[in-house]
Amino acid sequence: MLKALCLVATLRKPRLPFTIRHLNRIFLDRDEVEASRVTLAPEDRRSTHIREIIWQRRPPEPGATLRVGVLDGGVGDCSAALTSDGGVALDVPQTLADEAAPRPKLDVVLALPAPLRLKRVLPVLASLGVDKLWLVGSAKTEKAYFGANVLKDLPKRKPHERTVEPVEVPRGALRDLLVEGAEQSGDPALPRVALCRSLKAALPRVDGAALRLAAHPDRGPDFRALDDATGELVAIPRARRLRDVPGAQGRAVLAVGPDRGWEEPAELALFDAAGFDLVTLGERTLRTDVALTALVAMVHDRLS
Repeated sequence: MLKALCLVATLRKPRLPFTIRHLNRIFLDRDEVEASRVTLAPEDRRSTHIREIIWQRRPPEPGATLRVGVLDGGVGDCSAALTSDGGVALDVPQTLADEAAPRPKLDVVLALPAPLRLKRVLPVLASLGVDKLWLVGSAKTEKAYFGANVLKDLPKRKPHERTVEPVEVPRGALRDLLVEGAEQSGDPALPRVALCRSLKAALPRVDGAALRLAAHPDRGPDFRALDDATGELVAIPRARRLRDVPGAQGRAVLAVGPDRGWEEPAELALFDAAGFDLVTLGERTLRTDVALTALVAMVHDRLS
C-alpha cells in the first residue's frame, strides 16, 4: 500500500503556482518615477510581494514584466529585474506618470465609524471606486472617533471654515489603506477624503449629482418620529429599493449613516432639503460596512 502511494506521488505532476500576478498591480507614487528606472529597496513591502508572491521566491526569467501603475496616473506593464541585494528594478514608462487616472463617478458621504471599522472600510471603498469620500459627524457618531490616529494626516478645519474640501490624502496610515484597495482592484484613482464634524456643513459642498441617495432602514408605512426641537411626531418617508428610484445616468452621491441609521427626523430632513432619495436594502438589519459595500456596488452597476 505504501509503495503504491509513493508511486502515485511520483507520477503526479507538480502543481503549477497560482497566477497571483493578475490579481494585483504594483503602484508607485509620482515622485518615485522621476527617472525611467525605479529601484525598490529589498525591505520595501512591494519588493517583498514581488519576490515571494509573484516570483514565488525564484529568480525571474529574463525579460520578466510586471503590472505596474502610478497612483492617480496611468497603468501598464514594465520590465523588471532582481538586484544583487534583493531589491527590484523597474523600467517604468514615463507616460504612466504623465497620464491622469479616470475618476470614479460616485461620491460617498459616510458617518464616521469606529477606527477599527474605518480601517476595514477604506480599502473596500478604494477597491470599488470612490471619487470623493466625506467622513462626517452625525448625531450618533462618537466624538472620540475624530481623534483616531488613522485620521491624523488629514487637514483639520480652521476656525473660520465651515468644512474642508476633499483632498489627496498625504502619505501615512490612511493613504496606505487606500493604496491597499487600489492594488487589489488595479485602479490607480485614490479617493479624495474630507473630514467634517457636521453633516449639515458637508451636504452643501457635495456635488450636485443627478442621483442623490441616502441609505436608511425602511420604517414601514405611517411611521412617525419625535422631533426634539418641536416635541411633535413627524412622519418619516419610506425608503425605497434602489431599482425603484428614478434618476439619470452619470454621477451619484451615496450617504450611509451609522449602524442605527441617521437621526430621525432631523438628519433625514437635511437630506430631503438637499434633494436626496431614501434607499434601503430591505428588512434585514445590517452593519454599516456591509450596507456600504453592497450599496456602492449596486450604485456603480446603476451608473454603468
